[in-house]
Amino acid sequence: MLEAFLTILLIIAIVCFIIAYLKLKSQYNSLRIEFDSRAADKANILFQEWRNRELQSAAAQIEESLRAEFNVEFERWLEDKEAEIRKDAISKSVSTILGRAGEHIAPLFLLERHGIDMRDLRFIGTPIDFIAFKGLSKGDPSEIAFIEVKSGKTIQLTSRERSVRELIEGRKVSWLTLHLSEETAKAREAVEREIASLISPPQFPSPPAIICPNCGTRLQPDYTYCHICGKKVKA
Repeated sequence: MLEAFLTILLIIAIVCFIIAYLKLKSQYNSLRIEFDSRAADKANILFQEWRNRELQSAAAQIEESLRAEFNVEFERWLEDKEAEIRKDAISKSVSTILGRAGEHIAPLFLLERHGIDMRDLRFIGTPIDFIAFKGLSKGDPSEIAFIEVKSGKTIQLTSRERSVRELIEGRKVSWLTLHLSEETAKAREAVEREIASLISPPQFPSPPAIICPNCGTRLQPDYTYCHICGKKVKA
């Protein structure tokens, strides 16, 4: 009887042990899965951070290497092109200077073929370069020429130059003589009149004169008797 009871207790203990073991194993498996998942996530995060750092470092190294290589190549290019650049700059400067000077020098070489004496030439600069009075130096002026000098590759006139040319070709040219002394005298008279009007006392109308009814003499307004015939003119 006792032996059977002990056997049952042993069986119950074994069953309870098995159940507890299975339960602990299930919890262990769950914890292991959760740990593995968290470990994988953490490892992935650490890997991504490491990869980003490595990529940034590699990009910085590549950029620095490319910059250094570019600087070297640029310095080499400057050395090769410096003489050419300097020559081109000097050539442009010389062209500009010669172009400006040419506008003044050109008439020395070009105007003789147009029958213009250098003594008859007058420089204006704007809106045209020169005016020539043909024959003026010889006392026999025959023509007035308006001259524009172009030193560049184009002979295109500006809008102002075209306007001047159209006025000349349309014979819209006039002669004005300004007599300075007369204009000055007129201005002085106007100023003097203005000053006189500012400083002169106000003028009031005089009362009308009295006419003597007896002899017709014109008398002052305050007279009572006529000083010619003695007749009383005021009551």
